[in-house]
Amino acid sequence: MQQDARDKNAAMQSFKQAEHYAVLAADSLTLAKAQYHIGKMLYDEGLYEDALTLFQAADQNFDGHKSEKARAYNMMALSHILMGEYDSAEVCLKQSLGFSEQCWDKKPKFNT
Repeated sequence: MQQDARDKNAAMQSFKQAEHYAVLAADSLTLAKAQYHIGKMLYDEGLYEDALTLFQAADQNFDGHKSEKARAYNMMALSHILMGEYDSAEVCLKQSLGFSEQCWDKKPKFNT
């Protein structure tokens, strides 16, 4: 247990350092990836509001990287669901699907 906590702390510090250096280097993709992973760690700890803030920041920095934007919106949706904000979750899921469709240049087929 103690080792697990140390590993999580070390990972969080690494992502925060990456975030810092990405800002210094004006590297928006690295910044977005660091923000996404920090958000994911917060989400895994049950800190959904804090995670949502990081996923939103990552979305802003992912620019034209549609697959990454889709993942960020998917995590935003999950955060909203766990906070009981179902209308917001639905909006985020639709955004995620839209970006996913753009990545594959086709609409997914669902069995109905």
